[in-house]
Amino acid sequence: MPGYFSPYKIFNADAELYNIIIQGTLKALIMRDYDTTNITLIRQSRKQLVRIIVRLVGIENKTNLRAKQQSGKRHHYEESVEKATKKKLSV
Repeated sequence: MPGYFSPYKIFNADAELYNIIIQGTLKALIMRDYDTTNITLIRQSRKQLVRIIVRLVGIENKTNLRAKQQSGKRHHYEESVEKATKKKLSV
């Protein structure tokens, strides 16, 4: 599947590559204002770290989806109000 990345591939990375991935991940999470205290503390535990990353990515995806749905509902509501206003003006 193009563009698909499995965080579980981290398990197969050597130590140097793993550290690079962790540093990049921490930086990305910090840039998104996530609290990375717990991630820093459990850096050596790959399995727990991967679970946290998967959970955070899932939360972010749900948030984006919810925002998109709300945006669509808002747009639909605005169209309905606009149609009702035009109908009242034409009567």
